[in-house]
Amino acid sequence: MKKLTAILLVVLVTAVFGQNPPDAAKDKPQGEAPKPAWRSLKPPTNLKLLNKDINERELFQVMKGFSLSLGVRCVYCHKGEDGKPFDTFDFASDEKPTKNQARKMFVMVQDINKNQLAKLDLDPAKEHKVSCWTCHRGKQVPDFELPPPPPRPEGEKPPPPAEKK
Repeated sequence: MKKLTAILLVVLVTAVFGQNPPDAAKDKPQGEAPKPAWRSLKPPTNLKLLNKDINERELFQVMKGFSLSLGVRCVYCHKGEDGKPFDTFDFASDEKPTKNQARKMFVMVQDINKNQLAKLDLDPAKEHKVSCWTCHRGKQVPDFELPPPPPRPEGEKPPPPAEKK
C-alpha cells in the first residue's frame, strides 16, 4: 500500500508541477506550434507542368498525392536524402529519371481527363477522372496483368472463344 501511495504521489506532483522537455521551451515562444513540413520549403523553381503561381501548400498536396498513389517518398523523384529536412533537398534538380517519367505520366493523365474521356459515352451527370492511383494503386509500377476471372458457379461452362476477324 505504501508503494502505491508513493507512486500516486509522484504522478500527482508531476501532473501539478509538470516539467518542460529539455530545451524545448527555450527555443520557441510559448504556444508556437511546429511548422508543417511544406512551410520550410523555398518558393518552387523549375515547374514545367504545374501552375507557376501554385502556393506551397497546394504544391505539397499535389506531391503528397503522387507519393501516396505510387507508394513512394520524395527521394523517388527528388534529389535528397530520405529522413533529412526538406530544406536540404534540391527539388529543382532534374537528375533523377523518375522525375521526368512522372512529368510524362502527368501529361498522359491530363490528356486522358481533358480529351480522351470526352470521346466516351459516359454519364454526363457524373464526374469522370483518372489519376495516378487509377493504375498504380500504391505501387511504383502498375500491374499490367489482368486479374484472374472470378470463379464460375459449379456446372457452368466457360464462354466460347471470341471469333477472329
